[in-house]
Amino acid sequence: MLLDLSPLRVSRDYRLLFFGQLVSFFGSMITFVVVPWQMYQLTRSNAMVGYIALAEFVPMVSLAFVGGALADYVDKRKMLRFTEIGQTVLTGGLVLNSMLSQPSIPVLFIIVALHAGLAARALGRHDGCDVGARDAGEVGHLGPPIRLRRTRGG
Repeated sequence: MLLDLSPLRVSRDYRLLFFGQLVSFFGSMITFVVVPWQMYQLTRSNAMVGYIALAEFVPMVSLAFVGGALADYVDKRKMLRFTEIGQTVLTGGLVLNSMLSQPSIPVLFIIVALHAGLAARALGRHDGCDVGARDAGEVGHLGPPIRLRRTRGG
C-alpha cells in the first residue's frame, strides 16, 4: 500500500505544516538522546543520567493530560505555535549551555524539564494537528494528510 502524497503537491499550507512538524519531531527526538549523553560526559555518573531522564519523564507524563485538556479549550494554532517556538528556544538554550567551558548541570535539568513539558503539551494536541491538516488541505484530501502525519510519528 502506497501513501497518497497528493496533499503535499496540492496544498502549500499543508506542505509547510507537514515538513515543519517533521523537523520539530526529529529535533525533539535528538534532544531526548543527546541530553543524557551530555549528562554522562559531564558527570561520568549513571545516576545523574537517570535523574535527567526522570526530569524528562515526570513533566512528560504529568503534563500530557493538561496538554490534552488545553487542546480542547485553546486555539489549536496558538498552542501549536507556542509549543514549537518554546521547544526551539529551549533547544537553543541547551546549545548555548553546551558551548560554555563548564556547562551548568542545574540549567540542563531546568531546560530539559521545560522542554519535556512542552513536548507533553504537543502530545496532547494531536487532534489540533488534524485540524491543521483539515485547514491546510481541501476537504476531499482530509484522509491522506492525516495518514501522512501519522507516518512521521504524530
